[in-house]
Amino acid sequence: MKKLILPIALILVLTLTIVVYAESISYDFDEVNVVYAASFTAKPIAGVDPSGTWVADLVGDDKTVTVTYGIVELKKGGEVLGTEEFLKVGGPNGSKRFLINSAAYDYYEGTTKYNRIRSFFWSAKKLEGTSVVKDFTKPIYSASLSRKFDESGNMYSFFLSFSNEGEQASQDFWQGDTPMYEADTTSIVDSGNETARSA
Repeated sequence: MKKLILPIALILVLTLTIVVYAESISYDFDEVNVVYAASFTAKPIAGVDPSGTWVADLVGDDKTVTVTYGIVELKKGGEVLGTEEFLKVGGPNGSKRFLINSAAYDYYEGTTKYNRIRSFFWSAKKLEGTSVVKDFTKPIYSASLSRKFDESGNMYSFFLSFSNEGEQASQDFWQGDTPMYEADTTSIVDSGNETARSA
């Protein structure tokens, strides 16, 4: 199996308006279009305790979360300047939204077919209206999503992990974080172009 690790960078042109605040930067666009979205439910993995993470504050008695993963196009002046991947995790007590920071891609040996995609999302980057906002004010929360594929390209396994220490988690991600939640794959509903990501 060969592995490709890529940081996810937002491609910007010189005409892009950048608004700088005390600890945040806002990249403003004219239009944001969702080109892919998938929603599913997930529950804690047996023997794993997520009670020390932010997700514990969102869930009810059965600990189930509802997750939406998606890809959006960012447009300005009618031109697509880039794409972003987003994650929303919610429960009876609210939800949190994130944009992707980085990802790792595993392929079946000798092919360009995905074996696994691991994506790291954090609250230091969010989509607010039609703006991408980077804000490193603490606390920084994070979530990682791992998707496994069979050789026909079908997704068959989703795992998630969560952290209240996003900066540390961004480093731990490359060593392999501990899965906390597993998706109910029968609950997955998706639409659009899943290959539209910029990587």
